[in-house]
Amino acid sequence: MLEFALVAPVLMLLAFGIVQFGLVLNAQLALTQGVREGAQLAAFGAPQASVQAAVAANAPTVQNLNVRVTGGGGLGSTVTVTATGDFPVLVPDLPGLGSAVTLSAAVTEAVETPAGG
Repeated sequence: MLEFALVAPVLMLLAFGIVQFGLVLNAQLALTQGVREGAQLAAFGAPQASVQAAVAANAPTVQNLNVRVTGGGGLGSTVTVTATGDFPVLVPDLPGLGSAVTLSAAVTEAVETPAGG
């Protein structure tokens, strides 16, 4: 019984760490997918509000989401969509994590429609 009392906290910390890693990875992939969709919308001339909505819809667990669209213009130029946000951790006291993990993603697409059309 003493051995279990010594090993149990380490196993619990390991289990929480594995679960937290999976949740953060899932949130990062969702954010990247949202930025990818937002960049495709921006490449076809969608307004910035539509781009931000697409990113937010794909990454609902990311808090304090900041979406920036740069570039654009004429056909053949590029547009870049960058998003950053915080993902809250399950157990804030896990070593090295703090209370949130900052996630970011950026995608650059070629503009597919002429400016103004």
